Amino acid sequence: MHLSTLFLTFLTLSPALSQPTSPITVTQLYNFSTPTDIENGAIDPISNTLLITTFTDARLYAVDLNAPHPTANLLTSFYPNATAITGIAPIGHGKFAITGGVRGSYHYDNETIYTIDFGAYKANATASLATKAVAHLPQAIMLNGLASLPRRPTTVLAADSRVGCIFRIDTLTGLSDTVVQSEALSAPANSSTLIGINGLKTRGEYVYYTNTALGTFGRVKISDNGTAVPGKSGKVEVEVLATLTGELEGYNLDDFDFDDQGTAYVAMAGASGRAIGRIGAHGGEIEVLFTQVILGPTSVHVVEKKGMRTRLYITTNGATLDGVSYSGQVVEAVL
Repeated sequence: MHLSTLFLTFLTLSPALSQPTSPITVTQLYNFSTPTDIENGAIDPISNTLLITTFTDARLYAVDLNAPHPTANLLTSFYPNATAITGIAPIGHGKFAITGGVRGSYHYDNETIYTIDFGAYKANATASLATKAVAHLPQAIMLNGLASLPRRPTTVLAADSRVGCIFRIDTLTGLSDTVVQSEALSAPANSSTLIGINGLKTRGEYVYYTNTALGTFGRVKISDNGTAVPGKSGKVEVEVLATLTGELEGYNLDDFDFDDQGTAYVAMAGASGRAIGRIGAHGGEIEVLFTQVILGPTSVHVVEKKGMRTRLYITTNGATLDGVSYSGQVVEAVL
């Protein structure tokens, strides 16, 4: 099903209203016709292709964002070594790292970091996409978001939603260690949502995160090699920048991305509905940017080009609306 393009000039959902200067257009680019649970994604800037990870047989898809009518092309499946793939992050020109494992009830087995060379695959379209398992993390329980270090992209940081920590993994050697573990990254024992730290991105001197159970957006200062930098107290500090409050408490914060100014755009879904949120560069109030078209948003990806309006590419895991079930989507929002 192809949902129509919507033009949004104001919002009435939450007390934190955004006031865009130009109408926001939101368009569904692609909708899977079979049940497909999209988890996350990453954009290859060279080809302007959105790579999307799924909980559906650990399938990896590619969506050409340049195409007039984009489709999702299956690149590979990590099954049976993984039944779900979650985080994905660039580690070099056309190369990406991906987290995957055998999914259970808030617990994964065989948590593994894989790498792919999408650039080489694009250069030789007749070849199959090569995948490589580069690291196993037996200490991990539920790997989620993944981010590469700005100055050492072959080293990645992985969020563990159940351990409440951030792991550091060298994709060249397979070595891993723990950057930080904190209650601020965990889900409380009595929480109705058992997912703690979720989305993960690096920017400047910090790694930023969302915590689904706590409804928080925050950061940890890190060095160039990904180790945590202690604060003035001599201890590693987890700084909370924004928290879901009031009518927004019914949302769950998921994966996010930054624009060039440091504004974060985050996927939000839950009892309150579905929305794309916006958080200023210095944190503070979480705004609802728009709610239309997206059905179960899971991740946001920002594209900015000179002379063009900012674009958000959003993945969803689908939802049931008016008694009709819809599968995962790829949606474009022009701000």
